[in-house]
Amino acid sequence: MSFAAYDVERRTRKGSFYAQVDTIINWKTISAIIDQHYQKGLSASGEKPYDGLLLFKMLLIGMGTTYRMSR
Repeated sequence: MSFAAYDVERRTRKGSFYAQVDTIINWKTISAIIDQHYQKGLSASGEKPYDGLLLFKMLLIGMGTTYRMSR
């Protein structure tokens, strides 16, 4: 198997996993809860804040990656 074929296979599996997660989890409910507690404001340079749901998803991905690496 070539490196390119391996990379395509790996990306396809990850994409499939994330698509399955999106069908299982009701992100609207989680987003509403996050929005209640996440205060949005402008940064010192005036940039728009990141979406709370996006930050939460990044946290979940990071936790999953850390867990797999420690096993």
